[in-house]
Amino acid sequence: KVKYADFTQITRAVTLPEPVDDGREIYTAVCGLLQKTGVGKRPVRLIGVSLSRLGSPEPGAQLDLFRAKGDSLKKKELNLALDRICDKFGDTGIRPATLITKS
Repeated sequence: KVKYADFTQITRAVTLPEPVDDGREIYTAVCGLLQKTGVGKRPVRLIGVSLSRLGSPEPGAQLDLFRAKGDSLKKKELNLALDRICDKFGDTGIRPATLITKS
């Protein structure tokens, strides 16, 4: 959801082809939706993101023929490690470098 300074509001939505629990995939999907709006070209009052039906791909689900073997396991282990770091050190314990601002 994007609400512009003049209070006009638009919504954009996407349904991913399979369940997801990876922040990077969600971020990529949201960035794709923002490109379909006037964000960056018009003053914005509010941006909202809503997620639903989050989850890990089911163990019995059909595997992607072209996905490299072991990629999903590595990504799952990475996300679990990131979650443990955030649990121990808080939300600023680790984050993408693009979110770090100069002091």
